[in-house]
Amino acid sequence: MDKTTIHMVPEPRKKELVNATYGIIGCMQQVHNQLGSGLPGYIYQEAMAMELAANGFTAHKELQFYPTFR
Repeated sequence: MDKTTIHMVPEPRKKELVNATYGIIGCMQQVHNQLGSGLPGYIYQEAMAMELAANGFTAHKELQFYPTFR
């Protein structure tokens, strides 16, 4: 989201997005702390999916995403 868009998000939703962001970053840090660096990407992908699930997130690996532009 750009700066103008985030200001349009209602306050309760904004807090939810911030909490989710911190949770996801925490999962990323946990995976990095456990595995370190230098491994193939698919190992981090699997570890991240497991860590997200363990923390209550729903995650899909390699989901196709087609953004729409206005």
